[in-house]
Amino acid sequence: MSDVGAFDAGTVRMDVIEVRGPVAVIGDIHGRADLLARLLAQLGDMPVFVVGDVCDRGPDTREVIELLLARGARGVRGNHEDWFCQFVDGRGFDRVALSAMFGGLATLRSYGIESRSPREIEAQRFKVPLSHREWLSALPVVMRLLVDGARYWIAHAGVPLSLAVGIDPVRRMREVLPEHHCDLRWSALDPDNMDVLDGPVIYGHVPGKEPVDAGHAIGIDTGAGRHDGALTAVVLPARRFVTVRAEQ
Repeated sequence: MSDVGAFDAGTVRMDVIEVRGPVAVIGDIHGRADLLARLLAQLGDMPVFVVGDVCDRGPDTREVIELLLARGARGVRGNHEDWFCQFVDGRGFDRVALSAMFGGLATLRSYGIESRSPREIEAQRFKVPLSHREWLSALPVVMRLLVDGARYWIAHAGVPLSLAVGIDPVRRMREVLPEHHCDLRWSALDPDNMDVLDGPVIYGHVPGKEPVDAGHAIGIDTGAGRHDGALTAVVLPARRFVTVRAEQ
């Protein structure tokens, strides 16, 4: 695996990674270390990337990141990482993480952080291991992934229409990223509302019962954050889905 380029605008980055296949890109994990452990066992020793939203809702974000670190996993930042990256970087705690919809309380509990006032939570930042803080802070917003020469993109929420069109999508992405990086993490899109780039965009963010391969876009969020959800990876370049489901 080699880094062949990167774009950095403060904390907003695009990474360009070249790797030999097969590789696996894993959908939204949402603190489900149980599902992740089972999925990794099925994937063997191939390189692993994540599409964001590794934290929140599920009970064991800490163990999720431990498993990802042990596998040398890389990937992109999801919208659920926004508050967590802000917190571990020492930029304050966003109270929105405690909302029932976001599910950040489960993340804090996995690190033994007591959720009282934001100031008291900020004072317990040291409970998140340095290796976890560094891994989270290093996540780019978007990734250009080359697998055996085949071109792919990884963006948590996909790439909205007209955002990166043109004869040189890499150059265009560099141009629009500083202004539109939130769209790549927060937009709720279906494939019909995503750009057709020079390779498929692999995305999560919008859960479905099954993964989706729409040709120009591959959706792999199968709802791991729900008690009855599943965790899916797509193996590249074969575009083969591997899914593990919650045990009933």
